[in-house]
Amino acid sequence: MNLPTHEECLQMLKQYHVPEHIVEHVKGVNKVAVLIANEVGEKGIDVNVELVDRASLLHDMLRLVCLTPKQWDIFSPKLDAKSLEFWENMREKYNNESHEEAIYLELKEKYPEIAEVLRTHGYKIMENPEELKTWEQKIVNYADKRVMHDVVVSLAERFEEGHKRNEENEEGGIDTDKIDSNCFELEKQMFKNLDITPEEIKKLIEDG
Repeated sequence: MNLPTHEECLQMLKQYHVPEHIVEHVKGVNKVAVLIANEVGEKGIDVNVELVDRASLLHDMLRLVCLTPKQWDIFSPKLDAKSLEFWENMREKYNNESHEEAIYLELKEKYPEIAEVLRTHGYKIMENPEELKTWEQKIVNYADKRVMHDVVVSLAERFEEGHKRNEENEEGGIDTDKIDSNCFELEKQMFKNLDITPEEIKKLIEDG
């Protein structure tokens, strides 16, 4: 398995001109994901903690490719000239692709295992949770739902904020009730045999 190092992933975020607020988000997701992966591994379950670590750091590397035109018009003036040019090219390259599919396509040749994990890290995939076939996919998907911006929150808090944002941006076409229910079920199944609870994650992260 060919994986970049943790530091190489951080360098990739810089090379791809990932905005600082997204970098802070992925670092928060990384902490949650690695914590859970280690807990899963301690139970004798086969999980690749290094794969979880790298994938969680890169999961939103191409987040800007799928901003709606309205979102892009608001956000793009905040970018410096070099970053703006980079992202305009990436948005053209991955036109109409989700950021999950874009990151899969971007990484599949060099880092196929990471690409497969990240192809399933989004919210909409949880309409069909059976698509999450590995522990690495489940952990990264779940950890992403537990971090709002750069703060660890409950699923309920994250979904409340996310639904409000989607309404404001006129995004629809998905069964949010079904997805939310499936996410809570995933949480229940993931933690049923672990020595920590979902509620304890925030304190464990804060305590280092």
